[in-house]
Amino acid sequence: PRHPEPDPAAAAAATAAAAAAGVAVADESCLLVLSHSARSALNNVSAALKETRRLAQKLSHVRSGGGQERVFFSAVAQALEDLRPDETLLLPYDGAGEHILFCIRRLASPSHHLCTFTLINPSRDAVSAYHQSRAGPPPKLKYTTYLEIGAVPLARLKDDAWWTVLWYASSIPPGDNRRYRRGALEILYEVLLPFLAGDSLDRAVARQSAAGEEDTPPPPARTPRRSGTSHYGVVRHAMRYMLERSGVGVGEARRVSLLVRVQMFDFITHDLGFVAQLDDAERTLIQLCMRRLAYKASKLGGAGLLTTQQMQWVLAKISGLAHLLSSRHARPASRLLPPPLVLSPADAHLLRPPLAHLLGEVLHPPSGIPGTPAQILEGAEVIGLFFSAGWCPACAAVGPALAGAYRSLRSSGRRLEVVLVPQDRTEAEHNSYRLTLPWPAMGWEAQPVAALLASLFGVEALPALVLLDPAGALISSDGIRLLRRHPHAFPWGAVAPAQTPHLLPLCDRLLRIAPVDSGPAYDLPTYKALDFLSQPQCAITLPACVSALRECDLLCTTIAVQGHCVLNTDFLKVSLLQHTFTSLLPMPKPDGPSCPKLLTANDCPWRTPMLYDQQLGILLLLQRLAEHFAASVFSLDATRSLDAVRIAVIACLSAIADAVMRQLATDKPSRACLHLRGTGGAGSLLGQHGFTLGGGRLAAQAAAVPCHTPELNTARAGALDYFAAQDSLPKIYQWDASSQLESPTVQWIRRIAADLSFPADTTNVAMYVADPQHLISKNFPEFRCYRDIAFYLKLFLNPQRSASPSKAAYTQRQAELRFLYHDGSFFVCGFDTGGGAQLLVGKPHG
Repeated sequence: PRHPEPDPAAAAAATAAAAAAGVAVADESCLLVLSHSARSALNNVSAALKETRRLAQKLSHVRSGGGQERVFFSAVAQALEDLRPDETLLLPYDGAGEHILFCIRRLASPSHHLCTFTLINPSRDAVSAYHQSRAGPPPKLKYTTYLEIGAVPLARLKDDAWWTVLWYASSIPPGDNRRYRRGALEILYEVLLPFLAGDSLDRAVARQSAAGEEDTPPPPARTPRRSGTSHYGVVRHAMRYMLERSGVGVGEARRVSLLVRVQMFDFITHDLGFVAQLDDAERTLIQLCMRRLAYKASKLGGAGLLTTQQMQWVLAKISGLAHLLSSRHARPASRLLPPPLVLSPADAHLLRPPLAHLLGEVLHPPSGIPGTPAQILEGAEVIGLFFSAGWCPACAAVGPALAGAYRSLRSSGRRLEVVLVPQDRTEAEHNSYRLTLPWPAMGWEAQPVAALLASLFGVEALPALVLLDPAGALISSDGIRLLRRHPHAFPWGAVAPAQTPHLLPLCDRLLRIAPVDSGPAYDLPTYKALDFLSQPQCAITLPACVSALRECDLLCTTIAVQGHCVLNTDFLKVSLLQHTFTSLLPMPKPDGPSCPKLLTANDCPWRTPMLYDQQLGILLLLQRLAEHFAASVFSLDATRSLDAVRIAVIACLSAIADAVMRQLATDKPSRACLHLRGTGGAGSLLGQHGFTLGGGRLAAQAAAVPCHTPELNTARAGALDYFAAQDSLPKIYQWDASSQLESPTVQWIRRIAADLSFPADTTNVAMYVADPQHLISKNFPEFRCYRDIAFYLKLFLNPQRSASPSKAAYTQRQAELRFLYHDGSFFVCGFDTGGGAQLLVGKPHG
């Protein structure tokens, strides 16, 4: 089992409990005799501190990495359940590196469902920020060391949420303000204590002070502690608080405080009786204790709480300790060396005492004169520690075989030395048994050292032979097998390579004399909450539709940039876009030569009159959403259900884009929109037909790919109806039929160019489509938006997998399309993952 380091809070609680118990049972030789009520209160304090020590030890085990959080919280919960009316429980807490005690006093009946919760904290950071201050003699500023909250329901204190937040706060590193908005103390004082009080902390403390009993003294104000002894200070203040709340007067409580110091003084006097030497630090600490006791006694004497005889009694104790201190010699100062550097298991012996010290002062050979371990083991290549005893039957069976192998190796010139480590019950048994073996043995007086050796080398059963090299490094714990079966492999040590890491420590580190530039600081982006309910519940007007598009675009971007903390981002984006275009936004009503009625805003929100800026903004939104959708779809595994989603969503998005593109802005209509609809440059109908994007293979794919939800099926049917109404118009951007410029697209572009006096030859017409900086794309951004959406429609309707980019984690930026024109054909590229852009094809092969 892992044994944690002694916890300071547990040690302080144990010392205070012992001191309180000693004061409570002091005999008549103590001139400071306490009343019966004070002794009873001290007994209760001692019992509470013993329980606190038990909980502090469990908390220390958790903090040391023992992983016993459940055991600790179970113990706390059981202590709260066992708390009877009018009893007090002290709970330890160590958040933000502070030692804090929670004093919980359950009220008597009929208010036994309530308790008084008191936080005791003498540390400087907490009291200066949250505790009440009182002016003391200059330049002192004193603070109360505890906060008392009354009438706290026990059910609220037993709430798991309270303890969960308290444990989370204790795990926050002190001073880490970059990663955490609040530290451990802020969470405790600003969140948890107001939760218990059901009000702000200031009002709760003021209410408790106003409701205090008349005979209850106000909390004493003290100077904040600046040393690292808060674990003792908090226990001392808790004792004072519990005594006063138990009815012990202020004067008698101060005498108890003096008696506790005297009791600890007696502990020091007792321990000095067993110490021959003291170093300077120990001597200084004891002298400080003497001065503090004298100072405390003089204060009580000045306040009239001690008689002259009682002060002489304290002086006699101080004088006795001073005489005892003067008789102790000074320990010679020793130069402290740094601990050995252990970088591998082979160096573990450096942390153990030297082998010559571990084997005792004398070794006894079977015959001859005893000698020191250094003399007898001089020149040995391998040293064996034989753990054996005469009463052990297995040892009697193994001993002769090992003795034969030992003599054989020694006769051949091999320097093997074995030392018998005594495990017998009596000295006579040990002396009799060691004479039967051919190697030296440790003396019977070295039995404590024998137990230490067994612990160091993990010996759990007899017999056992541990083999060591001359430096004390472990060769094997299974020496019996090696000596009996493999004596030819002596000295049984593996040959080390010429250079090993533990022989050249830190050899892989470079010494940098000049400052090292670590580069610019990089802060990870913070998490922004995703509120999918921010979209409107319905959209039946143009402003509501535009708001839904903007919110969808913002959510898609927020999801995409938080891949470091949001899971399944691509699924989320696809689901969001599917909901927006198939369930939330209305599909545009069919509008074409076959539709006799001219649609208005009452018939379709996409026919609402709009300004050119509004029209361009909607098309830019649709282009970005198409890129988000393409990036997410191609990042997922292709399935039948996903095929239905991508066909329906892109069809709905393209229908909305076509309907908006056909609108004539009320302020200054776009020339691209005018000629797409079939209206002349002056705004009058010239009898010229318009153009249509066309549904392409949408009808064929709808017949082959089933939809898995009614909403998806209804939206896809609406897109089919929209494009079917325009079926008689010339179709542009036929990327699903050819990669060359088809005649309708050339006619549309040349009409725009002729209206604006732009060049209209074949090369310029092709560059209007391919070059984003050419005249039409530069002056009419909606032209490029419409082109990209049209290509994505034809790409998603291509049933061949090879036409789509390979599966990878794509972003919206990588989904941006680039058009190239070469030898009369267009080439569309995108989705570059570092190895070059991929070619996208809207036309099926074959």
